Amino acid sequence: MHTLTDLPDAIQFLRGPEVAVLSTVDGEGRPSAACFWYLLGSDSNELTMQIGAGSRTRHNIESNRWVSVVIARMRAPYYALYIRGTASIGAPLSLIERRAQAERYLGSAAEAYLRARPHVDAVTTRVKVEVASVYAGFKDERRPDERGDTT
Repeated sequence: MHTLTDLPDAIQFLRGPEVAVLSTVDGEGRPSAACFWYLLGSDSNELTMQIGAGSRTRHNIESNRWVSVVIARMRAPYYALYIRGTASIGAPLSLIERRAQAERYLGSAAEAYLRARPHVDAVTTRVKVEVASVYAGFKDERRPDERGDTT
């Protein structure tokens, strides 16, 4: 079993603009998943996501801190990072953090996005990574038939 600090390629991947799928479980064991932008913590072993203050995700985390996260590149070369960890609820992102996150995902459209959403009813969840694993698919972007593979 690995943590993120054991996987330098995964840390580099997390610096890209892929979206995280955060999976939680409610108090009765029913699963739920939602997509989020995230920030990588300075120690490279924590992800921070902004979630709705009254969201199902928040309520689920408050009843069961164990979560899983999948972050995948859905184009060749395929790559996925699977994380299991514990989540905690905290204060909303600061404007500086919101700006960094928006710039990462939206580039030059970040300022317009922030102006249109000056206030959000949100909190953060910080996922402390307990275990991480990686799937690295084909590095050749061509389909198998284009590569001449016959299997």
